[in-house]
Amino acid sequence: MQDVGERGVGVQRFYPNLRLYGGDAAIPLPWLTIKGEAAYFTTSTPGAEEYVLYVIQLERMVKEWSFVGGYAGEAVTQSQLTGTGSMLAAAVVLIASSPDKARAAITQGILPLIAILWGIGTAFFTFRYR
Repeated sequence: MQDVGERGVGVQRFYPNLRLYGGDAAIPLPWLTIKGEAAYFTTSTPGAEEYVLYVIQLERMVKEWSFVGGYAGEAVTQSQLTGTGSMLAAAVVLIASSPDKARAAITQGILPLIAILWGIGTAFFTFRYR
């Protein structure tokens, strides 16, 4: 990280090491062809997510015309939300076990709670309004 002085903000690009496993297939049937592709992205870099991208497609040829319809999707297989959830759970346990430390527990748990709610809201709106 660069020294940015008293009032500056430092920015650093982050590129995780990724490994990809993938494949595709096509099944020709008398009336149409079913096609599919999938790719699994995994990483050994701490803090990076692992995910799957996939496509399924139906294709029909009629003379010179090609009719195609399909769906592309993604799924996160390993999210960084688990660490955030652990921090929130620790804050809840602290409040339950030592009510006199509620202020410290709330301080510890407020940012993870905001992050979880933000992630759920973002995922909901991304999925619903795609």
